[in-house]
Amino acid sequence: MRILGITLVMVSTMLQWPNMILHRNIFIFTYLKPLLIIVSIAVFAFLGQKKVSVFLGYLAIMLAISINYSWVNGLYYNAFFIRTIYFVAACALFYRYPILIGWYLKIGIFMSALLGLQAFVLTLLMIGEVKIDYQSVAFINAGGEREFNWLAGFRNDPLYFRVTSYFTESNKLAYFLTPSLFVSYYYAKNSPIFKVAFLAILFGVASTFSIFSFFAIIFGATFFSVSVQRRALKYLLFAPIGAVLIYGIYLQAPEYFAFVLDKTGSISYRIQGIMSKIELITSKPFGAGEVALADSVEDNPRANSTLTMLHWGVVGGVQSIVFLTLLVAFWCRNILKLSRVKEGFSAILACGALSSLLQQSFYGTYFEYYFLSVMALLTASARIYTRPPKFRVVV
Repeated sequence: MRILGITLVMVSTMLQWPNMILHRNIFIFTYLKPLLIIVSIAVFAFLGQKKVSVFLGYLAIMLAISINYSWVNGLYYNAFFIRTIYFVAACALFYRYPILIGWYLKIGIFMSALLGLQAFVLTLLMIGEVKIDYQSVAFINAGGEREFNWLAGFRNDPLYFRVTSYFTESNKLAYFLTPSLFVSYYYAKNSPIFKVAFLAILFGVASTFSIFSFFAIIFGATFFSVSVQRRALKYLLFAPIGAVLIYGIYLQAPEYFAFVLDKTGSISYRIQGIMSKIELITSKPFGAGEVALADSVEDNPRANSTLTMLHWGVVGGVQSIVFLTLLVAFWCRNILKLSRVKEGFSAILACGALSSLLQQSFYGTYFEYYFLSVMALLTASARIYTRPPKFRVVV
């Protein structure tokens, strides 16, 4: 019961932004949302305090990023401080109690499977042209009112159907589902329940039509098959079959899929955004700040690159890019270390983390709570599973 209670506390971080559930009204956003974070950090820090010293390097890098952000933007405090403490406390907790890694991942699979099932039902309703009642709700920090239903999430555009669920947008839903997609594949080998969960999550990811998420997942799967399992020939034989199946699905509604997958305009705007941010970084290499970024986006709202490093280069200067590059290098080292462990679980966790890291590098901050949870699992596991066999834990 103690482990279950701790796990439920950890799961509460899955409800944080970009999940908008806790942005439903001002009371939840103001009181419940921060309370869940405070409780999580307090529990993690108390239980993992004996192992915090192992992760002081991460603490120093992330604190440097947070302090620099405050300096550039003229702030005394920012949320990155809290998220830094959360990450280090989570690393220490997972390292001290490795059994929690399996609990956390399995509950993540359960939640992701429910979201995948929701996406499947919404797709069937869309095909059947069944209408759902939505209410107009002013979510906090959502840019105005949005149509919402507790069972269906945010309304999807019937002409441009991409499942969003409870997240800020479809891409973020795909990012959330990705780690569970990989881990459920591992468990599916020995359990029909997890096979169903894997298929549900896979459908959920597909229904987002998140192109870069598809790329990141394919990259992670390729790395797993070719580099980790050393099955390059088998993968090369299977890839054309998979491509034919996907093309067959595409042919069922070619005009619709061509419309949804068309990113011509998006690519053009992203290139403009990249150039705009490079100009800002060049003009103010030590940080232009959030205000300058907001003014730039207001002048040309569509020209807004989502590349994470460029974003930090604007709001935190080249020094932030240096710190973040070091942090990402540490995470990549952990991915490589885990991928070399012969146990299947370690390798699949590493590849899932790799895909998640790629997604976050394209569109994120590296400081979202669920992403930090995944990186904490990775960081702790890299130490656990590279120890002598007698010290390892089966999840």
